[in-house]
Amino acid sequence: MDSTLRLFVCGGAIGLLGALPLASQELSEPTSLQEPQSGVSPVEPRDGALRGIGPSYRASFDGRGFDFTPALGTEAPRSMPWRFELETISRGSETLWRAEGVPGAEPVLAADGSVHIVRSAAVVETYELRPEGVKQCFVFERWGIDGDLVVRGRVHSELGAQASGKLLEVAYDFGGLGGVHLGKVLGIDGDGALGQGYYRVDGDVLEMVLPEAFVARAAAPLVLDPLVGPRRSGPGSTSPDRAPRIAYEAFNDIYLAVWERAFSITDVEVRGALRNTDASGSAGQFVIATGGLNRNPDVNRLGAQRSFVVAWEHSSAFLAPRTIRGSLVSGSSGSVTPAADLSNGADCIRPTVAGTSDASAPLALVAWEDRGNGIGMCQVAFGGAGLVVGNRRTVESNGDFRNPAFSRSSSRFHALAYEEYLPNAGRSKLWIRRVGLDTLDASVRVSMGPSGTDSTVPAIDGDDYRFRLVHVWTDLGVGDPQIREVQIEWNPNNNLVNVTSEGLLAETTDAEGEPSVCLLGPLYLVAWSVNTNTDDREVHLMTRGLRDCVPCGREYTVSTSRSSDSGPCVFSRYSGDPNQSDAVVTWSSFDATYPFNSQVFFQRFTAFVGRSLTASGTACGDAPSISQIGTYAIGSPDFGVAMDTGSAAVAQSILLISVDGSLTPSCGNCTMLTTPIAFPTTMTSTTTGEVGIPIPCDPALDGGTLWFQFANLGAPNGDCALVPVLSLSRRLSAALRD
Repeated sequence: MDSTLRLFVCGGAIGLLGALPLASQELSEPTSLQEPQSGVSPVEPRDGALRGIGPSYRASFDGRGFDFTPALGTEAPRSMPWRFELETISRGSETLWRAEGVPGAEPVLAADGSVHIVRSAAVVETYELRPEGVKQCFVFERWGIDGDLVVRGRVHSELGAQASGKLLEVAYDFGGLGGVHLGKVLGIDGDGALGQGYYRVDGDVLEMVLPEAFVARAAAPLVLDPLVGPRRSGPGSTSPDRAPRIAYEAFNDIYLAVWERAFSITDVEVRGALRNTDASGSAGQFVIATGGLNRNPDVNRLGAQRSFVVAWEHSSAFLAPRTIRGSLVSGSSGSVTPAADLSNGADCIRPTVAGTSDASAPLALVAWEDRGNGIGMCQVAFGGAGLVVGNRRTVESNGDFRNPAFSRSSSRFHALAYEEYLPNAGRSKLWIRRVGLDTLDASVRVSMGPSGTDSTVPAIDGDDYRFRLVHVWTDLGVGDPQIREVQIEWNPNNNLVNVTSEGLLAETTDAEGEPSVCLLGPLYLVAWSVNTNTDDREVHLMTRGLRDCVPCGREYTVSTSRSSDSGPCVFSRYSGDPNQSDAVVTWSSFDATYPFNSQVFFQRFTAFVGRSLTASGTACGDAPSISQIGTYAIGSPDFGVAMDTGSAAVAQSILLISVDGSLTPSCGNCTMLTTPIAFPTTMTSTTTGEVGIPIPCDPALDGGTLWFQFANLGAPNGDCALVPVLSLSRRLSAALRD
């Protein structure tokens, strides 16, 4: 350790000064939630057909052909499926297969996840779902005598071909938004030789052609191989992927992320993906809700079921009233139960879910905004086939209350934050209630937001008693929005004991918003979005002190190559183990320029991690035992060191703290730390005591090692009769780092 280091103590806190390593908070590389994983088939039987999904499309297969629906976003007035029906296969003047008069063959799901349709003994049609689209193949064992090999079909779609005639690639488009792109026609023979084919487009007729020159010398089997994929030809104003949310389930050690996937303004799905704690894939994405408009999903865990509760708003049409629906998603398999109606209001939006990691708790809570009628809430539980609704409660009955947000990590008691719009003042203020999971009782509400300011978009998290509220704050008529935070604390008797003043978390000349917060052991992790210019948004992260609302590390920018990263959500897997001080952040990302792609990303964040202290040395004399209290980590307000002398009475006990691990001889064989700073021990009895040492949020502490040792002074006796007897405990040491 650098010899220039020195220990300082202020207000019961400790810190290290000097040349120290950089902070050990880390971000993994971002990974997409939308790439199907190898060995996992996204195709399954549903509604009498084989159906599957890709990141930006869905597809279904029957005996006559297949449907491909691209996700065009909410700028599209309706979904635009593109259907291809096979009519004939020929070579020269010889017809090898004709659909007319032939019963449609049933598609079969193969073991590798592809779809097979046997057209004849010599021709098999196959489909493979890939992230970039559906790979359509025609596999020939025999293919006639001479001439071009032609696969002819008919297209049924509102999407129109942008060109006709002989083409190497084909684009089908709707109103400049995009649609379907057909990649190059390739021939691959049994020896691996490649041949270039082409399309012929005439109205709704589509032909795929391999020229005679290649076919004549091809070895069996011969494959004709195009790719059908989605395309966006215009940027639109919103991302087709938006509103991601994420939660962690401890038994399966797994995260579930959910988000919206917009095919049109009247067709929005809720999709999900399971991810391991290292951000690697557990399974491909899957559909949680489809049919109509399914918006604003939220997710949290249901401990007793080792599963997740997902809630979302659903409507059958764009202007139709909305209800809150919910399903249970298995943390091990990703299976989804049938949707249940959770709300009982006329038009309900913006659900928020309070779950629990308690393995004995069979309940979760769902709250929502009942438009025009305030805030509603209910208990949900697993009922055998899916979610069932338990007790309901009206939290607020005034239509000016909106945008509820439950705490994410608490267990039996949750904080519910929401806005109240004040029409006469033209601004909003925030309220917070503490809600019991079992009883559904809500404590007296706590008001947030001083007069003359606009407080909106609440996010909240904490344990059962202490909560951190993060929100967007604007001083009306002065400056730009800010991200602010407030600490609220209750005691076990449900009495409010502390509300801190608002603290500034982030300020910039550009608009900021969409905050999210999670409890990260001895810290909080906060995420928010920032407008860097008119075409660019970024997601920022920062750790904050558990009680004092100060930064515990540098500010991170979560960035991708896309121009707009927004809608962040953070969730921690912390469950009391100080070695699990890591979290993930998920967000949506959208290109405002070509190729106008959108995805949902997932990234792991590792904070300063608490560690157990290491004991060394030998106690001597009438020495106390030594042990740690709480989590030893940067920003931990609850850390301390305890002593126990057993049966011996303590005349005087002090705690020695040093940044130097070397030892100085003392009386007899006892040794103690050099250059120590002494702290009086708070005695809890004549034989036990403790010293609280809250560790501040100071990144400079990373890498510094502290040493702890108790010293007891007893009455003079024996060889050292002129001085008090010094008894020393063993020493504890650890570095504040990963």
